Amino acid sequence: MQAGDDAQDVRIFPLDDLPENLAFRTHREVLERLIRSRSPCLQVDESSVTIRDARLEDEARLLALLPLIPVNAEMTPDDLQSVAQRFHESLAMDVLMAEVDGQVLGFVALSFIPVLSGLRALIDDLAVDPACRRQGIGQALVEAAIQRADRRGATHLFVDTSRGDATAREFYRASGFEAHGISPLHIR
Repeated sequence: MQAGDDAQDVRIFPLDDLPENLAFRTHREVLERLIRSRSPCLQVDESSVTIRDARLEDEARLLALLPLIPVNAEMTPDDLQSVAQRFHESLAMDVLMAEVDGQVLGFVALSFIPVLSGLRALIDDLAVDPACRRQGIGQALVEAAIQRADRRGATHLFVDTSRGDATAREFYRASGFEAHGISPLHIR
């Protein structure tokens, strides 16, 4: 193999060690399709996604998914223990799980904040198993978060889009949020 006009060198990568920062969008898209084609979640039918309240037995999966969020990537074991404690004790937070065929593939954590003018909801964390992204699971979680916030009487749903990477910001933008900083979505 030889480098072309626009490349200085050529390398072959194993599928489990593909480069992450590719300059060309088309190359990134081809690799994403390749990864999805080899994923056990290749054909998730959106109608097969069940969104439900988290249960105590979801703790281990939740703790495994949480570090996928860039700001949580370097959580220590003590940090994760604190998360587990809050998961068990918090009354001001709802955690919803996305499940397909009995397997938890993602979650969203919502906090509710009473203010003088009403109730606000905040998406604290949202993560989907990387092997199952771009199949409607994240969108189903956002929709469930909107419905839960509305049922609880919140007038706005907020998300801090700066906590995610570029892909997460694009996801939130496509979901109706602004792509930078704390973004409100009016729901009532």
